[in-house]
Amino acid sequence: MTSRGGNLYGIVGMVIAIGVTVASPGVVAPWLIIGGLINRRRDWAVVAMRIQMTALPQLVAAFHSLVGLAAVFVAAAAFVSPEAFGIGLPARSRCTA
Repeated sequence: MTSRGGNLYGIVGMVIAIGVTVASPGVVAPWLIIGGLINRRRDWAVVAMRIQMTALPQLVAAFHSLVGLAAVFVAAAAFVSPEAFGIGLPARSRCTA
């Protein structure tokens, strides 16, 4: 396995994950997801092209901070609408008798 091969597997995996997410029946506005991806991809491509290889650790740190920000947004959404995440709902009875 080469580095390029690993990157290709990662890209294919993310395309599959995004496709499954957009195609999920619970998604109300898939166009928002797709639009956000297109908009952010362009912005981060500019950032990635401007960064020098010697500053790669800073770039990785910046991208990881965005992952943390995404986790904060998910937590805020779960706080505002816990039923959408299945939080606080009674568990189904496993007893069939």
